[in-house]
Amino acid sequence: MHHWGERFTASGKNVASQLAEIAVRTGWERHPRRTMSVARAIYLGLPSDVQLWVRRREFVPAGAERGVIEDALRWAGGGLEGAARS
Repeated sequence: MHHWGERFTASGKNVASQLAEIAVRTGWERHPRRTMSVARAIYLGLPSDVQLWVRRREFVPAGAERGVIEDALRWAGGGLEGAARS
């Protein structure tokens, strides 16, 4: 979860820029604000006991990672949304 959360921090801005560039090159329509709104609605509304997939056969309860999720989605307001759009 921490690796996922880092994508939305200042150090993860490169990921957002790379995704924006791919979207421009492929003509893929993007709506970062809408995407983050959906992510917030889904992830912040999860019950604590819901299992989140980490990798292969590894899961963690949403409640155990609530802080990482909240921090990532809070920061994303100035991160991914600020990336270039097509």
